[in-house]
Amino acid sequence: MKNFLIRQWYNISVYVAGFLGLVLAVGNWSLEGKLILASTIFIFLHFFEEFGFPGGFPWVAIKVELKLEEDDATKWELNSLSSWFGNWWFALAVYILALLLPGVKFLTLAVFLFAFAELLMHGIFFPVSLKKSTTLVLQRLLLV
Repeated sequence: MKNFLIRQWYNISVYVAGFLGLVLAVGNWSLEGKLILASTIFIFLHFFEEFGFPGGFPWVAIKVELKLEEDDATKWELNSLSSWFGNWWFALAVYILALLLPGVKFLTLAVFLFAFAELLMHGIFFPVSLKKSTTLVLQRLLLV
């Protein structure tokens, strides 16, 4: 069971997002609670997008962000266990804690600051970094 969870955590994230969608639809939430739940749903869907379909995040993280030359994925520090632990437990600590403690405003602020940072990373940083890395790879291949 443990190995299944470690290998399939990003696929299970879709079901977690679906469950949270039901909680959002059925519950009587304040606007703040609805926004936090919606952000939580999107972050769990985001896990699936990065690691499942279309995937590709481990390569981007290792090659573009960390700029490592190692091609053997088994030697990368970003393995399935560390990805699962880092993503799910961060989501639980930040998103669910903010939902359970609505009176603690800095927790709510943390949720929305992280969501804004995600938009900046995926909208600006990753595309620019990926374009630079792709250009470098093409230059090396073409010996320019």
